[in-house]
Amino acid sequence: MTDQSKDGCSMSAEPTGARVVQDEGLASAISAYLDGELAGEELLKFEALLRNDEALSREVAGMRRIGRQLTTLGADILDEPIPDAMLEALARLESG
Repeated sequence: MTDQSKDGCSMSAEPTGARVVQDEGLASAISAYLDGELAGEELLKFEALLRNDEALSREVAGMRRIGRQLTTLGADILDEPIPDAMLEALARLESG
């Protein structure tokens, strides 16, 4: 059984992960929320949905945790200097 919430995201008894995969609107809202792209009424509605749906709240928290881990994982690579050979190759591409 599926009900339509006020913000257009479907609500059902199935596990949240499966619901996110099947509901493009919900997946899009989660992505926009995690990327800081929701504002105003959209943000308020999504945050209300999170407060009222414990499974969705856990799913979003898990996604946020994974995002932080991925950011941390690649941070040390960004601190490494670019090898001279690569810089020289890039210079040749730009000039040629």
